[in-house]
Amino acid sequence: MGKAGHARKTKVQGNPRVDLVVARFNEDITSRLRDSAIRTLVKAGVKRSRIKVWEVPGSLEIPQVAARLAKKGGPDALIGIGCIIRGGTAHHEHVARVALDNLGRLGLSSPFPVIACILTVESEAQALERADGSLADRGAEAASAAIHMIALVRSLQGPGAGT
Repeated sequence: MGKAGHARKTKVQGNPRVDLVVARFNEDITSRLRDSAIRTLVKAGVKRSRIKVWEVPGSLEIPQVAARLAKKGGPDALIGIGCIIRGGTAHHEHVARVALDNLGRLGLSSPFPVIACILTVESEAQALERADGSLADRGAEAASAAIHMIALVRSLQGPGAGT
């Protein structure tokens, strides 16, 4: 990431496919994150036709769909997009832990990078600040991370990788 949470400008090589698994819960936030991620991917050279969006009910379902995509061979990178806002109970803590832990485990075992773009915030105002670019643009940052990781994973698979 660049200064003040802005994504580093990187161009993608080849013709990668990037899948976004987007929670519909808190859709006013997740749609902004999704749109920003798509804009960043396209600006970096990913063809819009190679960006697939999978909608799920909430953040808990993101790892489930991501795992199924991994079993099918998957994309070149996957971005899980969700928004968990603190409520009156500890429920949000459990949802965040399970969703992020499972995405992290999947990232270790899948053949493609898995990027977590799941906001865990105290309020809708905090979520908006992180989704609309006023404080940060987490959707763009996630897309930049995906582009970086695609290139890195490809370089690790090339001749002489790991030597």
